[in-house]
Amino acid sequence: MKPISEYDFREIVGKFVIITNDFIKRKYNTPQIAYCYIDPEAGISFRGLGLYKEGNIEIFDNEVVISRYDETISLDFFNSPTYEMKNIAKDIDNNIPEWLITLRNKTEFDKYRSKAFPDDVLIPVRHITEDKRLVQEWLWVRKKKKKKDILTGLTIEDGKDIPKGSLVIIKDIMMNGYDFMSITYELFEYYGG
Repeated sequence: MKPISEYDFREIVGKFVIITNDFIKRKYNTPQIAYCYIDPEAGISFRGLGLYKEGNIEIFDNEVVISRYDETISLDFFNSPTYEMKNIAKDIDNNIPEWLITLRNKTEFDKYRSKAFPDDVLIPVRHITEDKRLVQEWLWVRKKKKKKDILTGLTIEDGKDIPKGSLVIIKDIMMNGYDFMSITYELFEYYGG
């Protein structure tokens, strides 16, 4: 088993894994078999499917066990999922919009991504304040929707001048050394949208 920090998200998402962390060790005293996926709101997640004891699986009956990314996780790949496990994975994957999967595959975002929350990016956000000052801050933005060629997101932290929950439009540009830039909806409107 290797620490989760040694994996890129693309190596583990969509895979069945043998997982352990401090919580699993305390509660079960044995690793779990889990399916790794990205929850758009909670980041890298593991849907526990059963306990892994000496090569055998004790399937969880009516228990839903979700583990979230944490530095105590160690994992290895599990290559023999049952039919039922594959169906659970399919149900999880079917709830992810296609546009979000496409964005996850865009390596241009990688240097801006959170390790635990690959859908979140740390990018410059431009904004017009109420007193008409143009400001820019580096903020964490969660991608929310893509319609045609417009990608929108929300700031997920407060900046000095830009509040948490600000709607932003994300553009892929090469300007001032940045690959991506975002502007708040207020700035978009100010310039006549």
